[in-house]
Amino acid sequence: MVTVSTGPSRTFTRLALLLSLLCRGGLGRDPPTVTIPDQGTVMGMYMKMFRTQRVVAYLGIPYAQAPVNEKRFTPPVVDNLPSWEGVKNATSMAPQCWHMPRDTHRRHNQLFMELIRSGDDGGGDGGGERQYDEDCLFLNIYIPDLNRKQSSRWIE
Repeated sequence: MVTVSTGPSRTFTRLALLLSLLCRGGLGRDPPTVTIPDQGTVMGMYMKMFRTQRVVAYLGIPYAQAPVNEKRFTPPVVDNLPSWEGVKNATSMAPQCWHMPRDTHRRHNQLFMELIRSGDDGGGDGGGERQYDEDCLFLNIYIPDLNRKQSSRWIE
């Protein structure tokens, strides 16, 4: 009779799975955060763009009061900006304003969303179906990931 021990094998499999998850790009790092004066702290995400360039993305940050009711069809009100307690999750895109883009803008938006969707690396809403709403005065901010170590491989 042959006895098969599953204990060490199962432990090794779990350890290998855990290490592979930790070695995946970006998972070993804390999410990026930044504090906006008079508003609060936002948490962004790491993304890949153009297949190689990594960026830090902060999505859906309010920059003015919602243009609804009596504020509709008026310039944006930037006094007394929305604020929050704790850390705001800025990893998904906020709704777009209602408008009918010209064909050139429509194509540009389509290409940009394809680029974002293909490079989503941080588990956020890197694209997907667009949402529309009157409350649409939000910024999506992308900055280079300067803390990322550069590759030392030669390109042949």
